Amino acid sequence: TATGTALKLFQSLSTKHDHEYRPNRIGLALTIPTPPSPISPALPTASTTTTTTTTTTNANSNETTNANELELEVQVTTNPPTIISISTFEMFTSQLYTSVPIVIQTGLIHADRAIVSWYAITSDNANSTNANTNTNINANTNMEHLDLELELLAYDSHTFIPQARHVGKRLLVSVTPFRKGYYGPCFREVYQFQNIMTSLPYMPIVSPLRDEFTITATSESNEKVEEEREKRRRNRILRVVTYNVLADLYVSRDESITTAGSDNAGAKGASTSDVNAHTHDEPHRVYPHVKAIHLKKTRRIPMIVAELLAYDADIICLQEVDGGVYDTFYYPAMRALGYDGFYSNKASCQREGCAMFWREDMFEGEECLTFSIRDLFDGIDKDDEDMEMMTYDDTGVGGDDGTQKNLTESPCSWDSMDDIRHLLRNHKELRKVTMEKIGQVLQIAKLKFKH
Repeated sequence: TATGTALKLFQSLSTKHDHEYRPNRIGLALTIPTPPSPISPALPTASTTTTTTTTTTNANSNETTNANELELEVQVTTNPPTIISISTFEMFTSQLYTSVPIVIQTGLIHADRAIVSWYAITSDNANSTNANTNTNINANTNMEHLDLELELLAYDSHTFIPQARHVGKRLLVSVTPFRKGYYGPCFREVYQFQNIMTSLPYMPIVSPLRDEFTITATSESNEKVEEEREKRRRNRILRVVTYNVLADLYVSRDESITTAGSDNAGAKGASTSDVNAHTHDEPHRVYPHVKAIHLKKTRRIPMIVAELLAYDADIICLQEVDGGVYDTFYYPAMRALGYDGFYSNKASCQREGCAMFWREDMFEGEECLTFSIRDLFDGIDKDDEDMEMMTYDDTGVGGDDGTQKNLTESPCSWDSMDDIRHLLRNHKELRKVTMEKIGQVLQIAKLKFKH
């Protein structure tokens, strides 16, 4: 019981919030009630421990109790800086291409920030090291503890961009929690990426097809890039890129379809359990002309980012963006390169939507809005009797008093929307599908030029 009481006291001290964030040496006086008999000789004593005998008297009785008091000096570390989470795109299994940023995101507690260091593994036995290795190391321990030959590539940066000289090397990252004024023990975490750093695959759509609009993303080209940007600004030229990046949930690599006799024939995602006994299945891919390896997001998404960066755009608009990929790659990568942005999920259960980015050195984002396309045409989905009672013109709905009323109370409306209204008004089934199933959204950002 004495040991249990001491452990509870230690736990209480170790978890107690220390506003000054300092390790302290605390002297504890533990009063341990024992029978009148002396302490067993087997009980170990230390030079820092003294034993005294005290007598306490119960205030409510004349009973006297003998007790032994042990004075212990213990080391108590309060709230050491701690890593609670580390994440990166596809958790260290993505392809590592030159010119494509790699970003580490951290969750911390009792820490001001994390010091992230990047290393190239240069030893011959690097290939035999298990990939995606996670090792906890005392922050005061040197990296030689890993028994690897390492080359420091970058220090204290959450972002690293491989260059041509890094091709063929393996990448290792070290994360150490840090708090100003704290010099006690803490632990760093070390991870090794699964794939070696490689050059970007050949992308003929980018070059030579679009050489007029692209740049070579190397450190040597930075001066030329800045010159081109300044030239565009002087000439009041704004470069905007829009790109449907194909959400990964639509890239089925193991689809099967039925060839006859079923309502599920040809349905996306239909499996053998969905079809009846009179049909047969055949392996099928949504993109049969593309090799399966080229559809993997660990390869495809980094190449998309490389292409976006090559265009050196001032504003980037993306469609079919996976919400998870936006969180772990698109946003942190673009943010690290001077862009700000926001994401809007579709009005559906699928985590997929649109994203917009803009240069922070050029624009200040004043307002970001998201509208469901379905809401923009609210009121269109009337039944036929109600529709026949309405009188339409090119601008809206005519009321009984002859005044014009818009079909939608949405704050967004423009003349071209009338064409869509006419189309939906004249096609009942299309109108039904649009109003019930459509999940598309409209993003609007109000940007203010800084210069």
